[in-house]
Amino acid sequence: MAERTPPPTYDEAMKFAKPGSAPHPSQAQPQVQVVLEQTFSPFPQRMICPSCHAEVETRVKYRPNTNTHLIALLLCFLFWPCALYPYCIDTCQDAMHYCSSCGAYLGTYTN
Repeated sequence: MAERTPPPTYDEAMKFAKPGSAPHPSQAQPQVQVVLEQTFSPFPQRMICPSCHAEVETRVKYRPNTNTHLIALLLCFLFWPCALYPYCIDTCQDAMHYCSSCGAYLGTYTN
């Protein structure tokens, strides 16, 4: 059976490496990416769009949610002429934020 030759030592291997091709282990720096969670309000707000990277004021569309329907149902039983008011009041609905530049969906504020 043939004898195996041991692999070269680190110093021997580095003799054949091109200068600057392999970083020294103590020089390697980890890359850290910080991701911040955006919190939304029921009103338009200024932010940087993650899609188009423009600083914009968000465009808000309001959408009824379960609470809106429950309040309307309660008002229907208590005082029926006011039953549709929750659908007319923006703060009783979810606020869906969109980029005013590219139209991308950014997030939702839920009451």
